[in-house]
Amino acid sequence: MLLNRRIGLLIGLGIAIALIMLIVLVTPIRYTLGDALLSLWRGVLDLPGVAWLREQGAVDAAEQGSSVGVEMIDAILEKGHELQQQEVYDEALKRYREALRLKEDYAPTHVALASLYMQRGMEDEALQELERAAAIDPDIPLVMGQLGRLYLKRDELDKAVSALERAVALDPEEALYRYFLGMAYHYRSYADIERAVQQMEMAAKLRPEDADVHYHLAMVYVRRGDEGDQEAAIKALERSIELDPQQANALFYLGQLYWQADRTQAAAAAWRRFLEVSDDPERKAQVERALASLKQGS
Repeated sequence: MLLNRRIGLLIGLGIAIALIMLIVLVTPIRYTLGDALLSLWRGVLDLPGVAWLREQGAVDAAEQGSSVGVEMIDAILEKGHELQQQEVYDEALKRYREALRLKEDYAPTHVALASLYMQRGMEDEALQELERAAAIDPDIPLVMGQLGRLYLKRDELDKAVSALERAVALDPEEALYRYFLGMAYHYRSYADIERAVQQMEMAAKLRPEDADVHYHLAMVYVRRGDEGDQEAAIKALERSIELDPQQANALFYLGQLYWQADRTQAAAAAWRRFLEVSDDPERKAQVERALASLKQGS
C-alpha cells in the first residue's frame, strides 16, 4: 500500500477539488467518502504517542504524570471512532467532546472532530479543528497536509502553499503532499510554475502508478510551455491513460496535443476513444466536430 499508516490522514477525507485552471480542466484526485471512514485521528495516534509529542514540545514536561489521562482520552476517541463508522454521529460527537473536556490541547481530539465534521459536510468546522490541531503541534505532517488540502479546496492559495510546504518539509517522501503543493503553486500564479513542475515531477517519481499524478504533471507542462514541454506532456498523458484507460479528460487533451504536433491519426484515435468513455455532451460534440474536420482534410 502506497500510503503508510503514519500518514493515514491524507486518505482520510474525501475532498473534490473544484478549482478552475487557466489553461485546462482539472480532474481531481479520486477520494471517496469511504476513505474518510479510515479516520483522521488514527494517523496522529500512529505516531509514538504522547512520548513523541513531548519530544516535539507539544506536551509540557510538567505533565509527565498525565499519561494515564491520555490513555483514557485515547480510549474515548476509539469509542467515538467506532460510533462514527456506524454512522451514529451524535453519539460519536459526544465522545469527542468528552475527550475535549478532559484535555483541550490534545491534537488527536481535534483531528477526530475534523474527521466527523467533514463526514457530515461541515467544512468550516472541520477547518477550525485542523487549525487548532496545527496550532497545538505544527510538526505533524499529516495535519499540515490535510490542512493544506482544505485551504486548496477553498481557494485560499497562500495558506495552502504555506501548509503544504510545511508538510513536504516534514515528510518529503510523501508523494501526495508534493502533488497538492504542485497544484497550489499552479493555481496561485504563473510565477510559481517552475515550482509546480518540480513538485509534480517529484510526485510522479514517488507515486509512479498514480494516473492522476501523471495527468496533472502533463497539465503543468502545458501551462509552462517551454521547449520540450509539449512532448513531455504527451508522454505524461500517455502514461496516465495506460494506468487508467477510462480517463476522459486525459484522452481529450492528448488528442489536442497530438493535433498540435501534427500527429493527426493519433489525435483521431485518442478522440474516438474519448467519445467511448466520456459522459460530457458538450465536449463530445466539440470532438465530433474536430473529427469531422480531420476527415474532410484527409
